[in-house]
Amino acid sequence: MNCNWSSSKCIICGSEDEITKEHLIPEHLGGKLTAKFLCRQCNSTLGHRVESDILQDPIIRQILDSRIAHELPELAEKMRSRLEYIGHGEHGEVSGYMKKGMFTVKEQILEDESLISPPEKSIKHLQAIAVREGRGPLLISKNDLNKLPEGEIIEVADGLWIRNCKVDAVQPKLRGKVINPVVPVKIAFEYLALHCGNVIYENSPQLNSIRYQIANIKIQTDEDIRVDRWVAQYDRLFHGLAFEGNNPGAQVQIRLFGSLAFRISFRNLAVHGPRIAYTHDLISENEVRNLIPS
Repeated sequence: MNCNWSSSKCIICGSEDEITKEHLIPEHLGGKLTAKFLCRQCNSTLGHRVESDILQDPIIRQILDSRIAHELPELAEKMRSRLEYIGHGEHGEVSGYMKKGMFTVKEQILEDESLISPPEKSIKHLQAIAVREGRGPLLISKNDLNKLPEGEIIEVADGLWIRNCKVDAVQPKLRGKVINPVVPVKIAFEYLALHCGNVIYENSPQLNSIRYQIANIKIQTDEDIRVDRWVAQYDRLFHGLAFEGNNPGAQVQIRLFGSLAFRISFRNLAVHGPRIAYTHDLISENEVRNLIPS
């Protein structure tokens, strides 16, 4: 669902340069609600610095493996392509990622200066090393590389050795990094903008404080913004946003995949207008905006 936005200014920094489409719930979570009201700089900075880590949240990882993988395999594939995994084999652990359901090792240089590389890139690295260090032509082709026996150390140029290592098991690299509070605060602020319209640009201490905290990626939760988080039990996979009214400040509830919930309370900001809820059913792809009964 695309929401029309009449202004050409960024709702966070006020810039009029390169206003871009923003997914209120991140696209890599399957979010579809959009509005064109963030500048490219704010969109990119917030996306790379805080939204990119959402998938590391333990609850999101649990939902991904227990439900999304079974009910929404295409979305699960996209989510997993952004995650880091650990491959275990006879010769130790290697970092990598999942691509089309297969583990692909991540290029990395170890402490002993040896190089770990996926097969499709190894031949180029070997050729570059052989030329740079004057080790002569390679004694192996790309086709030969795929047929090497597992575990054996083979000389492929003068003094240049490789080993084909097998990965026996793969598991997610769990960092236990919960979602940065900036993410739900940003989502809630953007959702309030859809209710307020151009009022969101007002030069008031309350709005300036919220914009400043989002832009600087540091929420002062003990002052004018409160972020509550909980896990709910829900059978349906959906994303949800709801403006719950003022109590006494504006409150927005966020639901991700039905189970991970946040309530954002903007203590010093009151928003007038109807209470509206948005839901996106991830199975049917239906998106609905409804008035919340008083």
